[in-house]
Amino acid sequence: MFFSSRSLETNPNQLKLNRLTLTQLQFAQPDLQTAPLDLEAQLSVSNAAPFALQGELQASSAGLELNSRITGSAERMQLTAELSGNQQATASLDIAPLTAGLPIQLQLNASSLRWPLSGESLYHIQQLQLEAEGALADLRFQAQS
Repeated sequence: MFFSSRSLETNPNQLKLNRLTLTQLQFAQPDLQTAPLDLEAQLSVSNAAPFALQGELQASSAGLELNSRITGSAERMQLTAELSGNQQATASLDIAPLTAGLPIQLQLNASSLRWPLSGESLYHIQQLQLEAEGALADLRFQAQS
């Protein structure tokens, strides 16, 4: 994997990352090399405890578009993602990385997912609803497809 950054702002006296912008990402995975990937990502981190995070990622390739957002702090983070185009899915993840047991809450709704992205499908899922809740070591799943 290769990436280049167009914008990186830091304060060397406090060793804090203010903003990171990702403008190019290349994959070594053969299934992902057949279609160009347009990607833009930004991440902002504050240096005040508990280290607030805010970030966005937009990517498009092979008839797919991904829009993702991360917000919160090191104590509690929320991640949302929406996949649109020839595959559709939405996901949300709520996680508390500093809490013992690493509690999470995950929701995934997909009307159509397949792999690989092009060519004959090896895996295909339609109308999936997945929910997971609990500590990482003791997750409870509920799925419908």
